[in-house]
Amino acid sequence: MRYEVIMSAYNDADVLNLTLSGYLNQIDQDFGICVADDGSGADVKQLVESFQRKGLRVRHIWHEDQGFRRTVILNKAVASSQADRIIFTDSDCIPSPHFVADHKALSCPKGLVTGPRVYLGADMTLRLKMGESSITELNNTSLLLWLSLRKQLSKIEQAIRYPTWVLPLVNRIKTIWPYGANFAVDRQDLLLVNGFDEDFIGWGERMLILVIAFT
Repeated sequence: MRYEVIMSAYNDADVLNLTLSGYLNQIDQDFGICVADDGSGADVKQLVESFQRKGLRVRHIWHEDQGFRRTVILNKAVASSQADRIIFTDSDCIPSPHFVADHKALSCPKGLVTGPRVYLGADMTLRLKMGESSITELNNTSLLLWLSLRKQLSKIEQAIRYPTWVLPLVNRIKTIWPYGANFAVDRQDLLLVNGFDEDFIGWGERMLILVIAFT
């Protein structure tokens, strides 16, 4: 089965740089990436090209900036994808090293898989953007706990990578609703429902902080 990560993006090339770096660190490298660009400037395209040279299987699709048209560019990405299953995320969502592998392990026919996300505070986000910290530090549970105690990370319980056999119990305790920044579905099923609702057009609230995606 072919997998592709489709992430919506709009400017913020420095943040996208961190996110794409996270995909270089995946334990499972058998996947592609599509940056679905909702009208960014040339710096995003140039950044994608730089990661192509690093060996990341990433492509870039773009349409003109005519306001917030996330659903439109996502549908274009889906239509042009050759993947069997698509993992949706955002350009400001740094994946854990197990992100793609876990989505593969938990996938099932006709099933939608979703996972939580953990928000980083402004201070840690700035340190990452300035190169004063590395995204590899985010794999350290002790550091994440310390950041949580300092109010620089929210929902620490969602940063724990639970064993698969524990997940049913965790799901009973805390229901995870599908997040646009972290869910996977078969491409064919998405096509059967005509993709995303393109009537949903308009400016949405943009997060100015980074998040970490877990499954």
